[in-house]
Amino acid sequence: MGQQVFLLPDVGEGLIEADIVTWKVQVGDVVQLNQPLCDVETAKATVELPSPFAGRVTQLHANVGDTVEVHTPLVTFEVEGAGEVSAAPVSPTSASKAASPAPAPATAPAASPGVTGGAHQQVFLLPDVGEGLIEADIVTWKVQVGDVVQLNQPLCDVETAKATVELPSPFAGRVTQLHANEGDTVEVHTPLVTFEVEGAVEAPAAPVSPTSASKAASPAPAPATAPAASPGVTGGAHQQVFLLPDVGEGLIEADIVTWKVQV
Repeated sequence: MGQQVFLLPDVGEGLIEADIVTWKVQVGDVVQLNQPLCDVETAKATVELPSPFAGRVTQLHANVGDTVEVHTPLVTFEVEGAGEVSAAPVSPTSASKAASPAPAPATAPAASPGVTGGAHQQVFLLPDVGEGLIEADIVTWKVQVGDVVQLNQPLCDVETAKATVELPSPFAGRVTQLHANEGDTVEVHTPLVTFEVEGAVEAPAAPVSPTSASKAASPAPAPATAPAASPGVTGGAHQQVFLLPDVGEGLIEADIVTWKVQV
């Protein structure tokens, strides 16, 4: 058993805080991966936050009506086989506030949290493809079962009603299953690829952002992103990769102005 702390994720458009509207869980509840935890309200929209972990809720760090800053603790979980770490936030999904449309949500996490040494399975879910779209067609697979892939290696091209995008791999490992065939329509947040990953190091939990592939006639949707590094695991030193989060308003890049740390 170990503790995992879920931080309030980036809520988009440069906003730095959100109000707790409703808790959908309470201390002692056993929750599943991606189960809704709460609704939070920003200046732009109300969004629903799914759980990045499967485990038991041991602490809620805010009450209904409280204002919470992004990247501060929201929920602590007791999970199987994980060390005590602060986990990457899961991106919010649109919930309500019809008066002002919600920003394109970042993606929900793709893989289960915390594992301990040896080979283990990681499942990559189809990320949010933006603009409220809920499905995409598989155009081309760029890998097959048995292939050993690297982190960010292209996996496939998928086509939505707006654009064709390329999905990079969120893991380094061996492909053990492709969950759809070319031409199939897949809903967001459903399994796409299963990997066998060695060791106790976790790749980023959230799906890596899709990149534009073709379809120049219409702009690609705002890419799904992982707002912070993925959950940690027990067992020795390991690497964690922090991905550039969604910078809001459909922007897909940013310039580095100043580093405040060094190697």
